[in-house]
Formats: sequence, structure tokens, C-alpha cells
Amino acid sequence: MPVNGKPVSFNGAVGQFEIKADLEKNNFTTDETGKLTLEISGAGNLQLVTAPDIKWPSSLEVFDVKVTEDLLLLDVPVSGRKIFEIPFAVQGQGEYTIPAIEFSFFNPATGTYKTLFTKPISFTVQKGSATKPFYENPPLVAQDSGSFLSTLFQNNILVVVGLGLFMALGLFIVLRKANKKKDKNFVTNTTEAIVENEEAVHYAEAVAAEPQNPLQLSEDCLNTVECNEFYSLLNQELKTYLSHRFSVPVQEINVKKILIAMDRAGVDNEIALQTQQIIEEIEWQLYTPFERNELMNDLYNRTQSLLQFIQTYHLAPTL
Repeated sequence: MPVNGKPVSFNGAVGQFEIKADLEKNNFTTDETGKLTLEISGAGNLQLVTAPDIKWPSSLEVFDVKVTEDLLLLDVPVSGRKIFEIPFAVQGQGEYTIPAIEFSFFNPATGTYKTLFTKPISFTVQKGSATKPFYENPPLVAQDSGSFLSTLFQNNILVVVGLGLFMALGLFIVLRKANKKKDKNFVTNTTEAIVENEEAVHYAEAVAAEPQNPLQLSEDCLNTVECNEFYSLLNQELKTYLSHRFSVPVQEINVKKILIAMDRAGVDNEIALQTQQIIEEIEWQLYTPFERNELMNDLYNRTQSLLQFIQTYHLAPTL
């Protein structure tokens, strides 16, 4: 990123974005919590976008933020929106204002930084009742019930003896059912072993059906001078292969889900980290002006080597 003109509020967002902020309600009491909702939308590295800094009034108590993503991961670059929901509480009544929120990003199309501002948000807090304690005593009925049971156990020994016999009978029934369940589990485990063998066969057939070169379109583009879609194709083909190999839906695929799927499949942690690094390098190139250079060959060769290694890796069946 260029150093000249870099805003203080810039935190790594690259692309073209919009921001808006709203309060769930602008009038509430000190017994309630407020909620600020920030929405950042557009196209770029939305997965890496974080909530901008907010200058909260000093009398507000702010809680953990909830992040929701609504992304089109197959778009290049990724498009959609990211929503930050921030609950807060106010201790005293009065009029409050959340100052304008500043959000900066780098636009690779123009090669410049841009800073956006929301409008200041004002709200009114009224004094609540503050009459109910946070924890209330147990209902009176429950106290009477406990007292009644204590009296009954203390004054009637027949009830105690009867309860003991009832518990012994229950234990006998539980042990008998456990023996039956043990016999049933033997049949169930045998059936599951057969099903697992069938799944392994289907998995092997799926692997055998994979193309010889999952990066064929990227290779063709690499060898064509006029093709300027190399990184888009490489990104798409890599994620399509990983989606098929680790049974992750293409429309939901991202680095986090791929790493989780690789871990479940027993892939070595070093290979998973290499996969993450390559995906992030390719995605970074999607947000920079296209330039044909040796990096294209390097990324292609590393991606090809990675996929060939994964192809021969002994994976636990995930189909």
C-alpha cells in the first residue's frame, strides 16, 4: 500500500466500499440496552475487513461485537456486505451522540485511498424503574414444597423405605436394558463398517474421476499473452478443486472452512498452512492492477505442486 496519503483510519480494506450506521432504537431507558449496527458493503477483501474505531461517549458501556457476513465468494473480487452489531448500555439518563464513524479503504482501480464518514447518531435515554433486583428470590410455592417434603421424610419412614425399593427396581431395569443395548451395538457396528466400506469405494471413484490437471484453464491463460484473467482463473480452479476434494460447498468456501475440512481429513498442518498462504497470495493479486510477471509462473507452479501432493495424500473419506 502507498505510504503517501494513507489515512490514520486505514486498516487494510482494499476494494470499493460503502458504509452506513443505524441504531436499533433512538429512545430507550437505562433498564435497556442499545444496539449500533454498522454495515460495510461493496466488493474487495471483505473477509478481512474489521469494524472501524468508534468514539463512544464516556458514560456508555460497550459489549462484544457480533459479526455477520453475507458474501458472494465466487465473485472476483468478493462482493456482498459485512454487518457489525454492537450492543451497549447507558448508566444515566440524558441526550447522547455517537460521533461520525470514519472508514478508509484503498481503491486499486484508482490507486488512491478514500475515507467515508457516517452521520452522527443522537439518541435519548430516560431513567428506568430500577425497582427489580437482578436476581429474584425463588417463588414461595417452591419453598413450601421443599418444606413439605422435608417434613414428610422426617415423619414417615415408610416413604423412605418405599423410595429405596423403587430405586432398586429402576436400577435393575437399567442394567437389563444395557445388556440388550450391548448386543444391539454389535449388529449396529457391523452394519456401519459395511456402510463405511461403501463410502470409501464411492470416495475412490470420485477421486479417480477428477481431471488430470485441475488448473488447465489457468495453464492455458498463462501460455497466452492476451489473457489477463490468470489470477481469477487460478483462484476459481483452486477453490473448485478444494471444494470437491474436501466436500465443502463451492458457494460457502473460504480459508477458514478449508482449514477445518483439511484438519478433519487428517491433512498435515504444514500442508494446510501452505494452502492458506497460496489462497491469500492469489486473493491479494485479485485486488491489484494486473501485470504479467514471473509471479504468475511461481504461483501456478506452487499451486500445481500443492494439488499434486494433496491428490496423493491419504485422506479420510469425507463423502
